[in-house]
Amino acid sequence: MMPLISVDGASSHVMLASGEQLTILDGIDFQVRAGQKVAILGRSGSGKTTLMTLLGMMNKPDSGTVEIAGQQSGQLSDTGLSRFRSANIGFVFQNYSLIPHLDVFHNVEMPLVYAKKFHRREYKARVRAALDAVGMMDRISEMPAKLSGGEQQRVAIARAIVTEPKVLLADEPTGALDTVTAEKILDLLCTIGGQEDSCLVVVTHDPEVARDLDVSYELTPGGLRPLAAAAEVAL
Repeated sequence: MMPLISVDGASSHVMLASGEQLTILDGIDFQVRAGQKVAILGRSGSGKTTLMTLLGMMNKPDSGTVEIAGQQSGQLSDTGLSRFRSANIGFVFQNYSLIPHLDVFHNVEMPLVYAKKFHRREYKARVRAALDAVGMMDRISEMPAKLSGGEQQRVAIARAIVTEPKVLLADEPTGALDTVTAEKILDLLCTIGGQEDSCLVVVTHDPEVARDLDVSYELTPGGLRPLAAAAEVAL
């Protein structure tokens, strides 16, 4: 079966003010199959965020390829890339990134509007189903400012899954949460992202998060290396 994520020799660079080119990612090779739950660990500055933007098709690699669900990011126009991303990739941001002037319902509905994957008459039922999955149906009319951090993260997860994406990406999803809430959020992500037709990739600096997933990698200046055993997951 073709992997849902396939990264082949992907590199990314930035140009410094001095005119020097700084390599952020260098020849990354990486695959994730359907049903897999994967952790990518790395210290600050290791390129985790850059890699996540490539996997989320928010940026294209300077060299190499990134293929998500059979589609290479470099083969799409900006408009096509935006539509494909909305329909196939769910992104859970570390800081939740809820729209403050929209209530919970309309925050979760937003990806459906952009994806154009479902008929508009389906939106309400899909939003309610996503919120029910994360236990937030009772807060459907609340504004983000009235929610706790854990509740906002649950809404962010509902927004990420409402389009039934093939790839669920989470950037430090438990970093700002207390231990109990963090465990609940991670369990929820694993349940949703570990289904047979989808996958989960979590970028984290926390070895405890990585130990709960199927496969772990360490991102270093030298590239991406698999961590063979739980004992290695200790940065």
